[in-house]
Amino acid sequence: MSQENIQAVERVLATLRYTTPEELTDELLEQLFAPDIEWLPVARELRLAERYEGYEGMRRFFAAFLGIWDKFDARVEGLREVGDHVVTTLQVTGDRHGVFLDDAWSALWTSQNHRVVRMEGFASPSGASEALGRE
Repeated sequence: MSQENIQAVERVLATLRYTTPEELTDELLEQLFAPDIEWLPVARELRLAERYEGYEGMRRFFAAFLGIWDKFDARVEGLREVGDHVVTTLQVTGDRHGVFLDDAWSALWTSQNHRVVRMEGFASPSGASEALGRE
């Protein structure tokens, strides 16, 4: 099962890196996410909602998130399985009206049946690992 969880996360990351919000059709989202997906982004720093649910929520998140940036990129620096979860560390860079972002974030992923059911983002490289310690 562990390889399946990692592959599900890798598939999501590879797809979303090059997909526009307009391309997030139900068909594409069904391949990557469970219908009741919970997406908890790094919200406070970016003034986004704390939680997005379902496919419509995913579309709202990506439209809002990508709308903030003139340029944005997230490179996976690390990916490892911890129990039933996958922890990723990401190097994120962005430019918004001359304000630059260059930071390390992390995410905690849960998947079932080859699809992601939950993602929780953290504005620190150790946030996802620390969250596992609280479960």
